[in-house]
Amino acid sequence: MAKFRKSKGVFTQEYYSIDPKSLGQLANLKTKIETARSKDVILNTKFLRPYCVAYLDQTLCHINTIKKTSIYSEAPGANQYLQQCYFPFLSQSAGFCSPFPQEDIIQLRRFTDRLLIDTEIKDWFESIVKRFVPNSSARLRKEIVQSLSEIVNNSFIHGDSKFGLSCCGQYYPQKKYFEIAFYDSGYGLANRVIEFNPYPGKALLDSECIEWAMQRGNSTLRDPEAGLGLYLLRQFVRITRGAFQIIAGNGFFGDMDEETDKKLTISNSIDGTLVNIRINIFDNISYKLKGE
Repeated sequence: MAKFRKSKGVFTQEYYSIDPKSLGQLANLKTKIETARSKDVILNTKFLRPYCVAYLDQTLCHINTIKKTSIYSEAPGANQYLQQCYFPFLSQSAGFCSPFPQEDIIQLRRFTDRLLIDTEIKDWFESIVKRFVPNSSARLRKEIVQSLSEIVNNSFIHGDSKFGLSCCGQYYPQKKYFEIAFYDSGYGLANRVIEFNPYPGKALLDSECIEWAMQRGNSTLRDPEAGLGLYLLRQFVRITRGAFQIIAGNGFFGDMDEETDKKLTISNSIDGTLVNIRINIFDNISYKLKGE
């Protein structure tokens, strides 16, 4: 769970979880960095998850078109993680701890060229799936890679972000799961669905827009196969008792280690769309597609 404390009259988040309360605080990070007078901005957090790194990467890309800004934490562990993720906006004032196992970290990548999706990007996802889901069949790995690539593809189709899509991940060996997060700061999935207007005459909440987009066969594209990859990926995540969350605008849709989806309005809106995926790894279980 997320922990909060008061610091000089400001509500400060120390740990970022994957629950809606933590996700609802992301916009506060952006506001703090945007309004800071100092070139180096201190983040009052001791621990960052991959989705925070992806979010901060896009956020600092935007801010650095206006002013030169870098960030660091007073917690050496948070800085160490950012450094090993190859986060490009880490301040020279950052202090560090002993390195984490580099093989457990999926380094930050920013996808800006859609033409790479079927070549370099798919190869990169293939290496990740082989590394962190070793007990999956070749056919299942292919489907997972295709689904992850579709997240990138959807960002270029729907997001229209000036800075592409940022992706980061981490394996947690003690808890036996890995997380991978995607964030683009573009137009946003909820806005696209509202524009598409699937239910004329009905005003949809952002969370309802995400829910609609996650249903099999629903897409703002006129393509019967669109969205199928994400549907299959969600089924696999659920089989592993993992977690899948999508945040767009002020809408949250997904689950947190539960069978039932949650559809909520978070406390602050974010630009664009954030996707966070957790897959649990069970050493004694092999995974394959139905019919293999």
